[in-house]
Amino acid sequence: VKSKRESSTWRINNWIELTNKLIAKKYDVVLIGGKADADFIDNIINKSDKNRLKSYAGRLNVIDSAALIKIAKLVISVDSGPMHLTYALNTKLIALFSARDYAEKWYPPTNRGIVLRYDIKCSPCFLDECPINNECINNIAVEEVVDAISKYI
Repeated sequence: VKSKRESSTWRINNWIELTNKLIAKKYDVVLIGGKADADFIDNIINKSDKNRLKSYAGRLNVIDSAALIKIAKLVISVDSGPMHLTYALNTKLIALFSARDYAEKWYPPTNRGIVLRYDIKCSPCFLDECPINNECINNIAVEEVVDAISKYI
């Protein structure tokens, strides 16, 4: 859900909207992340239907996360460790990228996922903190992610 870099983190309201849309479609949603992601993920949970949503933030090691990713039907992730685990495990992936780095540098292999990314005037910026509110990654609309999901499920 969250990246270690603020500039690669999709807005929390986007995650809340996406989670609620998935729950409305009767999907079960599982959120993973490290201990540092727990507050971010708790905010998503507090604004979603808790009956179809489960969080393992801060409770799984890498092996446990990989086991969960392996059995998932689909993973939606920003550029992060879980994203790289997902394509390595050959699980369906939708990867949300900021334009802080060169295009394709950290992308999953071509046949291992759908990448959503927008370059803007300052791309690539190489900044860990964005002075313009992560405009590049936040140009990815929730509906684009929902459309990408429909290509897989």
